[in-house]
Amino acid sequence: MLDNLREFEKNKINENFSIVNDCIGIERATPSLLSRMCKSSLGFSDMIEQNDHSKIIQKKHDYFIENSLISDCYFYLGIINRNNFMKIKDTLHRRPELIHILKVAFDVDNDQTKIKQQADILHKTANDMILQIT
Repeated sequence: MLDNLREFEKNKINENFSIVNDCIGIERATPSLLSRMCKSSLGFSDMIEQNDHSKIIQKKHDYFIENSLISDCYFYLGIINRNNFMKIKDTLHRRPELIHILKVAFDVDNDQTKIKQQADILHKTANDMILQIT
């Protein structure tokens, strides 16, 4: 999927995908980072879902890595974590033990200034894209 995004013709709208890609960090994924993210994702899944979904997550992670789909794996783990996070977002304050797991699982940067800059860039890019298609 991500390979297809990279092959889009160059135009103003498609250039925005590069900006988004840079901000969310897909291209910085490495096997060692994905290994850490996967371990946290598995633990988070077990704690939230309690249904052995983590076994499927592990198998998909292994498939992505074995087939050199590093960016796809990063994206997949992010989606899995987002879905589980949405299940507990209103009660997270009662489970502080999850904070470290989530930081690793989501590959969160601790630099607040950088996070703010990236959020501003993403907001501007989204607005630019909306203006371009309307």
